[in-house]
Amino acid sequence: MGVKVTNNAYGTLSASISTSDTTITLDSGQGSRFPSLGASDYFYGTLVDTSNNIEVVKVTARSTDSMTVVRGADNTTATAFAIGDRFELRPTAALFEAIQDEASVDGITSSAAGTAITIDSSDDTTIENDLQVDGTLNVTGTTTTGDASLNGAVVINEAGADKDFRVESDTQTHQFWIDAGNNRTVFGGSGSNQGDIQYNCDSIWHIATSTTHNYATDGNTDSTPNFKVVVDDEGTTKGRMRFYGYTGSIQELMQIQSDTGSTAGGTTGKAVGFGHAGVWFDRGWGNRPALTVCSVSSTGQTTQDDIRVHGTNATWSSYPDASGSDFSTGVYIDGSFTNASDRRYKRNITSITNALDIVQSMDGRRFQTIDRAGNTETNRSQANGFKYGFIGQELEEAGVGEIYKYYAEDDDGTDGYNKAYGVDYASVVALLTNAIKEQQVIIDDLKARIEVLEGE
Repeated sequence: MGVKVTNNAYGTLSASISTSDTTITLDSGQGSRFPSLGASDYFYGTLVDTSNNIEVVKVTARSTDSMTVVRGADNTTATAFAIGDRFELRPTAALFEAIQDEASVDGITSSAAGTAITIDSSDDTTIENDLQVDGTLNVTGTTTTGDASLNGAVVINEAGADKDFRVESDTQTHQFWIDAGNNRTVFGGSGSNQGDIQYNCDSIWHIATSTTHNYATDGNTDSTPNFKVVVDDEGTTKGRMRFYGYTGSIQELMQIQSDTGSTAGGTTGKAVGFGHAGVWFDRGWGNRPALTVCSVSSTGQTTQDDIRVHGTNATWSSYPDASGSDFSTGVYIDGSFTNASDRRYKRNITSITNALDIVQSMDGRRFQTIDRAGNTETNRSQANGFKYGFIGQELEEAGVGEIYKYYAEDDDGTDGYNKAYGVDYASVVALLTNAIKEQQVIIDDLKARIEVLEGE
């Protein structure tokens, strides 16, 4: 709607016109060089005769080569023109004024250099087509139904007023929402007080009707995340945060549990667990701090009967890859180790017999230990690393299976560094106790015999 232009349009009159004629007809086919006109469209044409007399007309309709015109436009006078006189679309003052007038809307002004446009309107401004801004865009009360391309900086609410910013999706009214009054940023909301994620300077809230929320990070282009955090709610009192890693399949590696239970003889729960190890740090027997071992780990491991403290051939940064040699590491506590020893916990109870014979079959040794590289570990004691103890293979040869254990899975079958044999030194105390008692019987018998001999 409005003034129309086209490049280099020209033609010649196929019929003469008088000063009062309002129809101009061009030679056949020349009308298509001029703009097509719809309702309320127009363009300005210039008539020129052989003497260079000029008249500007306003063309309000065109049908092929025939045009309806308003004569004597742009301060010119209607003149008679003959067959063959020229008709052209030239730049005229009326054309430029029309362009300027149509670009001027009430409430819209532009700077003299044309570098800024100000819209000052009490009503909303609707932009139905694409809006492209290469500079700065300051907007209040604008609805854009086309695309907006912003290549410069965008500042919203620079004045610091209590003005919200909201983006809708196809189903959510507050898919992205800046709540200026409460200093909140909300994602995925369907109302002014809802949102899957709410963030302000003090906290982050993830709120939704779903009981499971996933957070995933991935440096790859596949659809499986390398790392995933799942927060779920399995009831009014149970909440979990699960940490997963991808190693061929998604596996649960760690969990934070907020519920309470009654496993392991205590008030377990409200704990941190490590899935692959199958252990929890919680409260166990007697409601004391505990390391609770599960019968099956999150990755299906069932060898849960021992907890190993091992100096491994890895650094913190290289783990789980090797860097260095395996080494011995001790457990140092400021209290004591106490083994469960309740009668109700045991069965097949008998007294240790032939304890002295068993002890005599055992040989206490003095030795040093080595790391996997074969280096002597001189820091294991104040005596340059020398220790007192037993040799597992010698206990095996003596048949004292009660105080040692052989771990076949730890034996690489070589004569090099191995830790396949272990000794239960606490069991040695009971053995030594009965050996001393048997020895005391012998001593008492000998004392009695000596006393008889001395009395004769």
